[in-house]
Amino acid sequence: MEGAKGVRQVQVSLAELRDLAEKQIEKAAEEKGKGSRAFGENDLNAARESYVNALSLIAAVASIDACKRDDFIDIARRVEVIEMLCHSNLAACALQENKFEEALDESRAVLSIDEKNVKALYRAGKALSGLSRFQEAVDALEKASSLNPSDRSIQKLLHTARKDMRETNAGQRATFGGMFSKSSYIRSQNLEDAMVCKQNASERKALQEKLNHCIS
Repeated sequence: MEGAKGVRQVQVSLAELRDLAEKQIEKAAEEKGKGSRAFGENDLNAARESYVNALSLIAAVASIDACKRDDFIDIARRVEVIEMLCHSNLAACALQENKFEEALDESRAVLSIDEKNVKALYRAGKALSGLSRFQEAVDALEKASSLNPSDRSIQKLLHTARKDMRETNAGQRATFGGMFSKSSYIRSQNLEDAMVCKQNASERKALQEKLNHCIS
């Protein structure tokens, strides 16, 4: 069958679309598995490459209009799961190399799908701490802690982030407080100016008395 301008159009049934989508998801899952094995071997470049490949495969499935249908909701859910896992693992790769901005972006990609994803909140908090954005780190980690209060790694990082935030705030108060309070130099300068004014006033008074004496 040919459509406008001689472009060949292929009719694909929903069953065929489902089959294509499932095969693509299986390939993506395989790539994700390769990435996890590479990560376990500390081969971060290979791990990152596999996770990105998996995301590309998943993106192709997500672009299929049929995935928005109610009877394809299981396909859409499987796509989301693999997408979240890959972004979460990419965040882990970035944190291993202290690439905090990248780790934060990947964590936020997960949270855009599931805002209560504890692992993504933890990794976002770790990335924000690495960027010295301690208040935001505390916010993310407090949310993670409320969702999983028994996780010791979250509690430990939250304690550190709170401590760093307090120290940063104290340092800022000291810095800005010094800027807006009078320095010892300004105080001594003002005292010197006052003494000069007093001396000038005394000299003017003495001169006035001399003039008055001459006139009288």
